[in-house]
Order: sequence, then structure tokens, then C-alpha cells
Amino acid sequence: MKKGKEILVAFLIIILASFYSFTLFQKSNVSLLVDGEEHFQKLESEDVIYSYFYLDQLKTHGKAVHPVIPSEIIKGPFMRLFIPIFASEKKYQKDLCGQFSRVDSLGSAANQMAKWAFNSDCYSKYLKVSINGQPVDLDYDVHRFSHKRERGALTHIPTDNFLHGKNILSISKMESPEQPHVSFSIPFWFDSED
Repeated sequence: MKKGKEILVAFLIIILASFYSFTLFQKSNVSLLVDGEEHFQKLESEDVIYSYFYLDQLKTHGKAVHPVIPSEIIKGPFMRLFIPIFASEKKYQKDLCGQFSRVDSLGSAANQMAKWAFNSDCYSKYLKVSINGQPVDLDYDVHRFSHKRERGALTHIPTDNFLHGKNILSISKMESPEQPHVSFSIPFWFDSED
């Protein structure tokens, strides 16, 4: 009888642990590992608005796994753009930019600053940004996004050439100089009146 109760308790613990694990899995970004590239490829439509592209709509528990701009409606002389960069993308960056080489004669702080400068320059090759089909040359900074401290590239796009009303921000992460491995289209509206 005692052995039967132990089995029943063990079975209940396994059921509860499975339910708890499933709940945690649903809240995580693990599903992106399973269908990552397919998931991102679905994001190329200019006619679909996804709330996770906009900081003011990004849920507080979610991580920025897509490019993020402040809002659907943009005002002012610049639009802030954060693009998360994941460890799995290093292979593309290495193909485009080479690999950072540490200089032993420099201290660790100087090497870290040199690595950040290298990555900033590499982002200019790895990331292609356009507004309404027109390429935009941008400078990028290595950045930790304030939402959940995600690593990535931060830039500010001048709004001089934005249309009043709907605009399309296109971002490609490049596999080679001519071939993107993932692209995003983010619609936004520019209010040129203050």
C-alpha cells in the first residue's frame, strides 16, 4: 500500500512539473530556436503591423527579438532604431567583416573599446536599412537595449526624407554583400507637423 502511494505522489509531481515546464516554455523565446528563420521570414509584409516592432507596445515580459522603433507614429528630427544581434549571427558577420583580433599589448579596456569599434563598423556591412525603398547610410553603436538588456545595434535615422503619413522601414541582415538571410518591413507614420 505504501509503495502505491509513493508511485501516485511521484506521478502527481511529474504531472505538475510538466505543466510548469510547459508554461515556462510558452513564455520563453525557445520556439524561435525551432523555427527561427521561418519565423523571421514571415515578417516581410508591409501591410501587417506587429506590435513587437514598437517600443510603446512591446510587452514588459517580452524580449526584443525583432528590430524596434519608438512607436507607430514618429515625430521629430530622428527616429531611434534598435536591431538585436544574436550569437547565431556571428557566422554571417565573420564572413562579411573578418574576425576581431585582440592586441595583447593593449589592456582589456582598450581591447574592449577596439572590439566595440570593430563591431560598429561591421554593422554597417551586415545591416542594410532603407526607407520607402531608398537605402540609408547609417552609423551604428553597440548597444544593450534597456528593455531586457538584449545586445544589438543602435542607430538614429534622420527624418528629413520621410513622407508625411505612412512610410516603410526595411531592414535586412546580410548573409553576403548581395544576399540577405532575414528581412523585416516595419510600417510607421511620420507626423511632420509639430
